[in-house]
Amino acid sequence: MDVVDYLVKGVESLLKADLEISVKTGDFKGVKKDSHLCCSLIDNKANKSRDFLLNIKWQNDFEKGNLDKFSFRDVSNIEDIVSMELWLDEKEINDCWFVEFIIVKYHSKTYPFPCNRWIKANKKYVFYNFNSSLPQYDPFLSLRRQEIEENKLKYAFSNNTETPKQ
Repeated sequence: MDVVDYLVKGVESLLKADLEISVKTGDFKGVKKDSHLCCSLIDNKANKSRDFLLNIKWQNDFEKGNLDKFSFRDVSNIEDIVSMELWLDEKEINDCWFVEFIIVKYHSKTYPFPCNRWIKANKKYVFYNFNSSLPQYDPFLSLRRQEIEENKLKYAFSNNTETPKQ
């Protein structure tokens, strides 16, 4: 190997991303576009990565039905990824966005995170690799209970007795 090949391989290794995050936005009416989506990764030893801003400048990210890819370098403090935190960092409280799935590629391993949910602004969500656990064994049971209570309020039945009988 001559010096030129050595330098080319060195530059290629510097430019190569350590981490690639692919995000699939849902194909629903009202899906938020160009959101400030952030995430952090948690490994099997409970080490947490830095926060990643999933954004490409001068591009509308998270368009309805799109698959967006983001690359990052210098990710070194995590090992086997077991979960991820995801949140919308928005100024408006009523902003929300629908994510179908997220795929993380890290050191030649692929970690799928099926989500299929609406993400509200300024609230952290936790997803697991393959996202499969029984509700009673969910490590974040308090978050699950909070979501259930919110849905109960959303779909609460009310009986208005002041209306005429039909």
